[in-house]
Amino acid sequence: LGLRAATYMIWGAGTDVGKTLVSCGICNTASLRNKSTPGSQVLYYKPIQTGFPQDSDADQVASVCGAGVVSELGFHAAELNNDEVADFPKLVGGDKPHGTVVTRTEYAWTDPVSPHLAVQLQGRPVSDEEIMKAVSGRLNQFYDEAAGVNGSVALVETAGAVLSPAPSGRVQADVFRELRLPGILVGDGRIGGISNTMCSLESLLLRGFDVTAIIMLDLGLKNDEAVRAIIEQGAYGLGREPPPVFVLPPIPKRRSSVISESSLKSWFTQSDSKFDKVVKLMHKAHAERVSRLAGAKEQARDVLWWPFTQHGNLAPTDVGVIDSRQGEHWSVYKARDEVGDVAGETGILSKQYDGSGSWWTCGVDARTHPIV
Repeated sequence: LGLRAATYMIWGAGTDVGKTLVSCGICNTASLRNKSTPGSQVLYYKPIQTGFPQDSDADQVASVCGAGVVSELGFHAAELNNDEVADFPKLVGGDKPHGTVVTRTEYAWTDPVSPHLAVQLQGRPVSDEEIMKAVSGRLNQFYDEAAGVNGSVALVETAGAVLSPAPSGRVQADVFRELRLPGILVGDGRIGGISNTMCSLESLLLRGFDVTAIIMLDLGLKNDEAVRAIIEQGAYGLGREPPPVFVLPPIPKRRSSVISESSLKSWFTQSDSKFDKVVKLMHKAHAERVSRLAGAKEQARDVLWWPFTQHGNLAPTDVGVIDSRQGEHWSVYKARDEVGDVAGETGILSKQYDGSGSWWTCGVDARTHPIV
């Protein structure tokens, strides 16, 4: 997987907490920031969608980002496509020049239920491996198209909550762990939402995900203040900088089944400054991650001691940079001088089997020590 653009998973602390509204705001803000940067792109990717095509999160993002959006469907989702579209007004950016925005729905089912239940009701199953191949393939295509262009952003929005099932029945946090994309967690502003948000955060952290920001809707209960206080007390982990908690205005109340266009315009206008801060943070955190990976070899040679090794003879290429592990595999950072132009200036993360049989993948597994 490439590292040439800021790429984030959008997670939710529950169903109907505002994930897609947050995705709309981030994509709209990022594309407006990119309008003077030729070649920059914003990709909104929805791997799993139910209730389709009447309910389409990608359609909502496209509507908010205005004219000129390129909408894509994977073969699986395209089988269900017809003239019915999501009832969502075209608003906010319709008369403003944006950078290129691409939305894509990959796998879809018509019943508005959990993906694993949709498969039981309708068939058309999809394996975890197929989902991972599709996501990584589309992201790498995005990196090729936006290579070397500052400001490009990709969002991968999950379905439901952090531990909601994928089509296979396996929880999504485990399915998407292979990619280990940094996350934006949309917290729950409702009664009981503090616990939901903290449980979701811990579920991500225990699996090795980084959470760059938490975003919550203001529903009058001050859940964001409680979540912020708990995190600052050390809930994010010792030695780790806690993610900032952003609070957005409450969404407009509906007078019918559809929120009015003027109300949504007003909401996005009120939220502009917050989304601008979020987008800036996303770019900053991505640049810092790439910098840490790129500098890890030299840092390791300066501070680490390896047994049975003549350290004076070590070349930078002798040091392997392991970003993470999952099961029996490592995610290994490869710089451009190791793999060529395919890595671009930022390098890539390559999945490699732990052929050396290291203790931390073979001797200790998730059943005996989940933190390791």
